[in-house]
Order: sequence, then structure tokens, then C-alpha cells
Amino acid sequence: MKNRNIRGAQAVADAAVAAAQAQHTAVAGERTAAAVVRTLVRAVLALDVEIADIDAKITLRFREHCHAEVVLRELR
Repeated sequence: MKNRNIRGAQAVADAAVAAAQAQHTAVAGERTAAAVVRTLVRAVLALDVEIADIDAKITLRFREHCHAEVVLRELR
């Protein structure tokens, strides 16, 4: 909101946070949905780690190639 020059952005944000913290109503299925989201987040985080590991392996393998320096030089 600040980025869009909305007057009183901090007050609106504070009111929204206060309202959210004061909420005591539970919605049917809320716990189940939270458990599903938690499971999905863990899966995404695990995939991020796996992707980083694979990327590192690809980088190491590429640098072992006899033409790696030539390719890197051409990319610069």
C-alpha cells in the first residue's frame, strides 16, 4: 500500500492485523486444510533442496568437460 501512496497505509495494515488476531471463529475443515498446506510446503521445500543439489552436480560435471572454459568464455 505504501508503494501505491495510499494515505494511512500503516493504520489500515495495523487494523487488518488486529482484526486477524482477534478472530476466534474456526471454519469447518480449517485444521485439515492447514495440514494439507503444511504437507505441500514441506514437499516444495524438499524439492528446492533437491533442485539445488542437482544444479550443483550439473555445474561440477560441466566444469569437468574439456570445452567448458571455451563455452563459458563465449557466454561472457
